[in-house]
Amino acid sequence: MPERRTKKPELIDFICAAENNPGDFKTRMELVGAYQNHGQADRAMKELEGMAEEFPREPRLLIARGNLCLRNRKWGEAVNAYEAAVKGNVQTHEVCHNLGIACRGAGQNENAAKAFSAAIMLKPDSLESHLCLASVLLETGKSEESVGILEGLRPQHCANVHLLQLLAAACGKKNDYFKAMIYIEEALKQAPEDRNLLALKAEVLLQANRLEEAAAEYERLIEKFGEAPLFLCNRGLVRETMGDRQAALRDYDRSLEIDPDNIIARTNRGMLLAGTGATGRAINDFEEALKAQPENTLLLHNLGVAFIKRGDFDKAKISLKKACRLKNKPSCDLLRKMSQQEK
Repeated sequence: MPERRTKKPELIDFICAAENNPGDFKTRMELVGAYQNHGQADRAMKELEGMAEEFPREPRLLIARGNLCLRNRKWGEAVNAYEAAVKGNVQTHEVCHNLGIACRGAGQNENAAKAFSAAIMLKPDSLESHLCLASVLLETGKSEESVGILEGLRPQHCANVHLLQLLAAACGKKNDYFKAMIYIEEALKQAPEDRNLLALKAEVLLQANRLEEAAAEYERLIEKFGEAPLFLCNRGLVRETMGDRQAALRDYDRSLEIDPDNIIARTNRGMLLAGTGATGRAINDFEEALKAQPENTLLLHNLGVAFIKRGDFDKAKISLKKACRLKNKPSCDLLRKMSQQEK
């Protein structure tokens, strides 16, 4: 007798099942999943909202809503859903970990660190939560704490490329370039073609002022992976530091051709242009960069200095005062000096 094959349910089957069983939570959740699998996130969310009215005390709806928002990078909405679940005493490892991811996506790094810490309390052997916490700490300037977590994990996970990469980056932030290079080489034994690792190696060499080696690494990266804006920008910085301003300017120009919103390349080019007397172009770069980062004190200070070089002292004061209000000491000192000269 031939084997009977079970027909795979279609989306319409899930819709019909939910319409025929509106009070069945499982059936309705299966419809939500079917909408997601068919790329219909809006309909999935609408179904969840309808279910929230019919099942007001069901915490799984909050988790499902958070998961859906997380999948679609709606970070703020995901944070709200997971926080509501936690307040409703749904404190599982998955919820706390996902809350950390959502907070991180929303730029709430302090809250992300708290959420990942809570996830670790619930599941101490979760490597992923430990790595996420170490990564957030690194991003918030707590490199010492990050290194402590990662070095504690290393004996059991000595071949984990992600762990070694984070450890190398954290050591680089601490200016411990010797250790950083050791961890990078260990990771490269596991993944010799990994683009992120190779980029980190070049970056650490640049930080360590090993300029010729850094230049060679960026040449290899660009040859292997193409003209990524970050590679071009960093190679430009290496060339500028080595004294080849024209080559550096070409790299910054090319980086901005590919990605006009590259703030680092625009800032670097502005500083290079200001140093070579192209004050007008430098001002334009600083002003463009400030549209994306209006409270960047380095940009505000350099814009003020560029205005001074052009003789536009009123505009210089406006920019320097903004930087001074943000507690930028060089800007405050320069403003004080300008004020003394005017007396």
